[in-house]
Amino acid sequence: MSDNREKYIAIPVLLILWFSGFIFPSAVPMVMIGMTLVSIRLIVLFRNVQPVFMFYIFHLTYVVLLIPFFIYDIPITGHSEFQTAKYMDSTLLIHGAFVYSLYFFSDLNIPDRPIIFSQNLPKRSDKAIFLLLVCIMLAIIINMWSGSVNIYAIDADQGWSTYTENISGTSGVSEYFLIFFLTAFIFAKKNSSKRILAAIFILFTYVAFTIGMRVTLVMPVLLLFALFMDGKIKTRYIFIMSIIGMMLVQAAGLLRDGKRALVELFTIYGGTQMLTNQGEVFYTSNVIVSAIIDGLCGVKERAFSLLAASLQVILPPRFGLGSEGKPAIYVWNLTERAAGGGGLISTFFYFWLDYFGVVLIAFFIAMVTNKAIKKPTPLLSIYIICLYSFSPRWLAYDPVNFLFRLPLYAIGLYLILMHIKKTMSRPSLAEDGDRMQALQPGATH
Repeated sequence: MSDNREKYIAIPVLLILWFSGFIFPSAVPMVMIGMTLVSIRLIVLFRNVQPVFMFYIFHLTYVVLLIPFFIYDIPITGHSEFQTAKYMDSTLLIHGAFVYSLYFFSDLNIPDRPIIFSQNLPKRSDKAIFLLLVCIMLAIIINMWSGSVNIYAIDADQGWSTYTENISGTSGVSEYFLIFFLTAFIFAKKNSSKRILAAIFILFTYVAFTIGMRVTLVMPVLLLFALFMDGKIKTRYIFIMSIIGMMLVQAAGLLRDGKRALVELFTIYGGTQMLTNQGEVFYTSNVIVSAIIDGLCGVKERAFSLLAASLQVILPPRFGLGSEGKPAIYVWNLTERAAGGGGLISTFFYFWLDYFGVVLIAFFIAMVTNKAIKKPTPLLSIYIICLYSFSPRWLAYDPVNFLFRLPLYAIGLYLILMHIKKTMSRPSLAEDGDRMQALQPGATH
């Protein structure tokens, strides 16, 4: 079926389905089923673009793990205050607008060959710059390691408190490791340099695991895959590896929270409720939406949060307006409605710009992906690799920092280092004068 014909059929059906969820509450589960089918379609569509393929597999879990609540009325988290149809339905419709928009704006004519983003990265071999970046990465790892405690070597009931202390001690430097790693790959000269990067990657993931990080552990794995393994593993194996990887991440979270028995680590149903990170994220999204539905956050508060988030695009988190740019924390501070960190990207943009924001961010992600596939450039390739390597964070936790700020920092770092490289290799004025004199008639040698 052609691109246009498929969309001519699908778009009206999906729009009718989505609008029916506002009119008939009983139609909301059908909206979720539509989201599931669209997510599966996107997985199939991007099977030749493996970083995007893995993202949509990951995203699918945030849809299918809603089935217990919307079909079987099983709680998806232990929190109950905002786990009611009033809020759950609204959050689902918001995220449904995001999922459907991703499909609407995605180019369905994906080339029938592997698309490898790393092949379009700039190649700027430089030993000195590479070693500088290696030293910076090692400094980051030392900073993470020093003063931290291995949460798996202490009593299980102390795991969570020790984890929070470890994270506070890192001062947020771990997120910068990724942009230095990507830039070091660009300036790596030989296979020996790439072996050094592999060793640094192993050291970083070990330290991140011992201090209790989960999502921070997934992002370097995705980045390593995009740089070294993209196109080298068959898609069906990627699918299996992605499922296993998500199970291990879930188990790591339970292990961090004090679970130790093997059966506990791989159980997502606790007898009366689901025990998943996806459920917690959806509940936090409910809290954000509830503040709008109940009239506790009006235009003024939402506009101020948008301003704070806009500043975070260019400024590190410790600067700017602080937590006001993160709706979950901002709502908590304003209303005392407790929520965990994070929340779905769709509800963040809904909080800032209503449904226009939801459609806008889906349009941006789809258009950038379309262009990176059809008309890649070196700088766009840096951005798109960051976008899909950092996707676990921007999808469900922090879209501003991981969809915009860090990818832009990666591009900025590359441009700065290129400027330094060109400056250092440019002949000095004295050397230029000597050359001009040598070229004059009658010059002696």
